[in-house]
Amino acid sequence: MSLLSHSSSHVRRLPRSAVPAVAAAFTRRSFSVVTRHNWDKLRPVLLQEIHKCDFLTIDFELTGLLLSQEERHIGLDKVYEAYCSGARNFLPLQMGLCAVTRQNNGWRLAPFSVYMWPQRTSTINKPAALLQQQANGSTPASGVQDSDAFMVSVTAMNFLSEAGFDLNECIRNGVGWLRPDQERTKKSVMEQRIAEIRQMQQQASSKAASEVTPVSSAAEAAPPEIAPGPDLDMINSVKDAINEWLRGDPYGTNNLEVPMSSAFQRLLMHSVIAAEYPNLYSYSSRRASDGERMLVVYRSQDQLYDTQIKEIEADLEQTTIQVGVRSLLDAAADKVIVGHNCFLDVLHAQHRLYEALPSTVSEFKDKWTERFKGGVLDTKYLAETHEFLSPLNPPATLKSLCDFMAQRHIQEHSDTASQQHRLRMDLVDLVDGETDASIRPPHAARRLFISSDGSSSESDHSSDDSEDTIDLMEKPAIDMSHDAGYDAMMTALVCLLQLAEICSRKGLDINTQLLFKDSANVAISKKSLSIQQLLPVSINRVRLVKSQPNVLNIAGRDETDMQRHFYMTNFPTAWTKWEVMKVWSPVWVNIAFVQPSAGQASSAGVGSCWVMARNDEDAESIRQIYDMMDRDHRSFDLYTYDEYQKHKDNLAKLDDTAHSETHKELVRPPPPAPERRRVMEAVRLKEMKRNALLTDFFKKVENPKSAKIPKTASVTAMPDTVRLMAWNADSLLNRIKNKETAKEIARVVKERGVNVLCVCEVRMSCESCSPSGTIDRVNSSQGAERDLVVNFLTRQCGFDQLYFSLRRIKQAGVGMFMRKMPKPDRVQFKLPGTVGEGFHHPEGRVILADFDAANLQLLLTYVPNNGWTDESFAKRRRFDFEVKSFLKEAKEKEKRAIWLGDLNVAAKWDDVGPDPAWFRQQKQSHGLAADDVGQPGFTKAEQDRFSDLLDAGGLIDAYRQCHPAEDWDKDATWRGAPGKPPNPPDCKIISSSNDRYGRFYGKGMRIDYVLVPESMKDDIVSVDNLGVGKERKGFMGSDHAPLLATIRLSPATSKDIDKAGQADDTSTSKPSGPTGSDRKEESDEVVELDD
Repeated sequence: MSLLSHSSSHVRRLPRSAVPAVAAAFTRRSFSVVTRHNWDKLRPVLLQEIHKCDFLTIDFELTGLLLSQEERHIGLDKVYEAYCSGARNFLPLQMGLCAVTRQNNGWRLAPFSVYMWPQRTSTINKPAALLQQQANGSTPASGVQDSDAFMVSVTAMNFLSEAGFDLNECIRNGVGWLRPDQERTKKSVMEQRIAEIRQMQQQASSKAASEVTPVSSAAEAAPPEIAPGPDLDMINSVKDAINEWLRGDPYGTNNLEVPMSSAFQRLLMHSVIAAEYPNLYSYSSRRASDGERMLVVYRSQDQLYDTQIKEIEADLEQTTIQVGVRSLLDAAADKVIVGHNCFLDVLHAQHRLYEALPSTVSEFKDKWTERFKGGVLDTKYLAETHEFLSPLNPPATLKSLCDFMAQRHIQEHSDTASQQHRLRMDLVDLVDGETDASIRPPHAARRLFISSDGSSSESDHSSDDSEDTIDLMEKPAIDMSHDAGYDAMMTALVCLLQLAEICSRKGLDINTQLLFKDSANVAISKKSLSIQQLLPVSINRVRLVKSQPNVLNIAGRDETDMQRHFYMTNFPTAWTKWEVMKVWSPVWVNIAFVQPSAGQASSAGVGSCWVMARNDEDAESIRQIYDMMDRDHRSFDLYTYDEYQKHKDNLAKLDDTAHSETHKELVRPPPPAPERRRVMEAVRLKEMKRNALLTDFFKKVENPKSAKIPKTASVTAMPDTVRLMAWNADSLLNRIKNKETAKEIARVVKERGVNVLCVCEVRMSCESCSPSGTIDRVNSSQGAERDLVVNFLTRQCGFDQLYFSLRRIKQAGVGMFMRKMPKPDRVQFKLPGTVGEGFHHPEGRVILADFDAANLQLLLTYVPNNGWTDESFAKRRRFDFEVKSFLKEAKEKEKRAIWLGDLNVAAKWDDVGPDPAWFRQQKQSHGLAADDVGQPGFTKAEQDRFSDLLDAGGLIDAYRQCHPAEDWDKDATWRGAPGKPPNPPDCKIISSSNDRYGRFYGKGMRIDYVLVPESMKDDIVSVDNLGVGKERKGFMGSDHAPLLATIRLSPATSKDIDKAGQADDTSTSKPSGPTGSDRKEESDEVVELDD
């Protein structure tokens, strides 16, 4: 293995002015490093900083990560075993810490790195078999010392090399450590020796001086016979020194110290002194200043004992220092310890610095929480799971996350009003003892730090111009993001920025109202919260990578237990991840393939995978879906985790031998029979007509037969009263993906008895829809999204007829979904008579359903926004013209056409609020006609055209018919986003720089409608706005409120009956619709539907 080094010899210095280019390429040492040379000096400083800090961040640089090569570890026991194997075999080379302390309404960050290397005398080598025994997780026999052998990952060492890690410095000058048991053993031996010496001293002092026996030998021992030579010369020389010492110091106030490196000569002199000087006492010692070996001669035995006790006491004190890097973590026992993806760091700290990792995760939890009572906070887990942070879609890596959060914080606190809530931080260098001297914060966060004069730092720090020269052999300027201390500093920054974001959302000031310490010792506001209160479900939870479960609760029982995991096997190996996910839709699951990899087809063998539910409710749904399948036609077996544990040996053997001839001898255990047949509230899987639902309605229609409706409907006659709901979902796909809003949608549909749900902004991809003919987002996720939407609408909501007109994932898209309704005779996806290729509106904005027997047409449109350009104006006018032509024709033919949807226009002056004048003042682009000025949807031109549309179609506003008193606050169907506090006051024009605070917060527009013919005026039972208030309660996650209309459809007029044929036939079970000859006369642009 090649060792990394940076030579400091033969340094040549040049004037800075002569080499500006070279000066830019090199920099001073970029971080503070603690080694054994400065450890004794810095140890008290570091301990003091940790003792007074609020929380401590930690990071290790390692010789490797995990030994296991598995793609994913399933089960908490296997996850723990895999992580422990890495911690037992790889070695930490550098520990980075950053003590974070609150000071003067700001924060003090003190980061540093400590090179780590085991004590040179504390370990011994042991056989490789014993090392392998540890790697397998077994506990070494009692009394066996830990091996100083460790493993190295080539990938990890290359990574450290590229990051500029100095391995030579680590090996030569790394700080060692003692585990608690090693420290106790060492101190116990010394304390026992001191006790023995004191007892001997007490016994000796009670006897007469003449009876005292020298320590080194018997009083009457004969002097040894020494042949002439160097040893005899040495003896004579020492005897001369002793005689001279006795003459010069007759009272024995001083001891005699004779340097003597040879152990044999020291032993020889002990014998000589015991024989020739019976009243003197000799002792071998080591000089404290330089460690030189000496022979020490004493006048009395008490002096000898006192010296021995002092030396042992000095060794005791030195043992406390030899605890080394462990003492830093000992000082943080009551602190909150913060890391980024830190479970492996926690295991290394436990195993290397304290005691061998136990065999079970529960034992580890007990030991860790007993030692560290402040708790652990994982910034990666916090970023991915917290309700205020995860919607930001933060990056995964530490450096990117730090830059992202810093940039966001600076941007959100750039104006004067929010400057007081901005983080202010002070960076100190404990090694050099200078503030902001050699440590540089991340570039994106430098404006948050305070310079030495108390002002905020600029985005760039220039080098010290007072220095005339530069060191050409200094290390080049490198990315320090993989130095352990620098990573600990970035973790501290991320933690503070995350907490600042959360506190701001909760109306707290992080600088004065967030507690990390005991509140009894901190003077702080009464409204303060502890870190445990602020993050009750995040503290003590750490992220696990390549694992399922992917989180571990260090301080308690894991909520994400294995009851949410299912072993799915015996399915075709050609199945892809998408095909497995389709089986369980609408439940959203994670898939981890076991045998073989996804989509790797094989002529023999079976596929196996783990199916993982997100929560207990989804796990129950998975069991229900499996139980409701026909047991004789299941194409796979499913086992709970407990059942898998019971049968895993047989299952594993069967999977491993699937391609061999011996697999016939093995018998797969039968899947468990359900305790009872569970009945789901939606349609059974085999009755759903999945192929028609999942294929026909997602393709661009190329011929009339490609938009077939399911051949069966739950109702064949039109109900007397229908309930129509119009709702702009602001992405129906996202609403369904959210568990809470999905529940609310299903509840509203069922409780309100909705017959037809008309949705704008489905925002779901379709096939072959782009102008170039390419496919829009065709992948496994797209297919799973389709299944999710379709199965939710059918199973959870009970709709048995689904009609989509889609464009792209981020563009429009409308859907009309029916339940307890007969099949329409025709469904069209653009207005009759409009030009253009295909059978859909080019942006998926129209669905028209015809019910001939009831003389009823349901028109759903998502009207384009007026915008503020000539192109958008023309687009909106063209759409209005097409609708006007349709409505005019329907009126002439006396068709009962009900028009509903997001029409993107506020009909009257008081249909917006709280200040209509504010809306009319918006979008005042140069050159606009006066009628086109104003917020789109509230220009005079749009309102005039909308009035013409109502006149042309003979339509009335059903909502206004039921609610004639104009009250914009109750009427508004669209509401502005709340934004972030502090929200702007209502009724005021806010500059664009304040958009992030919710420019339209507190404002609203009535732009969603249900319009009916004047002839049905008396048939309107009710029209209700189901959403209310600026906080958008009842909006079901959207920015639009649902509009629910209840309308009577029976009895039909005499003209209606004549057109439908015989009136009596409408109430029978015989499907209604035109005859075959009638269909041939229809336009080619109409989608015909077969029974």
